Amino acid sequence: MKISFNLVLVVFLFSNRTCSQSINENLIGHWLYVGTEETKKGEIECPDLLVLNKNGNYSILNDCYGGDIENPIVEQGQWKFDPKENKILLTNRKFFGNYIFHDSVPILQLYVKMSTDKLLNICFDREECIIENYENILG
Repeated sequence: MKISFNLVLVVFLFSNRTCSQSINENLIGHWLYVGTEETKKGEIECPDLLVLNKNGNYSILNDCYGGDIENPIVEQGQWKFDPKENKILLTNRKFFGNYIFHDSVPILQLYVKMSTDKLLNICFDREECIIENYENILG
């Protein structure tokens, strides 16, 4: 009986771990902001580019507000995915210049509404969720 219980526990933990890893894998990429449901195509002049790296670091780039034309970083830090809450946490945030990605709080929460290897839909307020759409430009 104890062996079967341990086997079930191991299978559950492994499947739960692989599920959260696959979600993490979907999130890794270069995500270009393409707007909300109401945004008309071509309406966004200076979209943010959210870069989520496999090593847990992230960068946010913006051509209009970044200080360096070749590498217009406006923010950097660490990210992690919370599979229980289905959200991305941006931590250890360092800002460059006077542009802020949504808020200057120490830990920014991005609620994942949908993610594939090509599309990412997030919102920043769980109560009043306005879904923002991002496309993986390298995927």
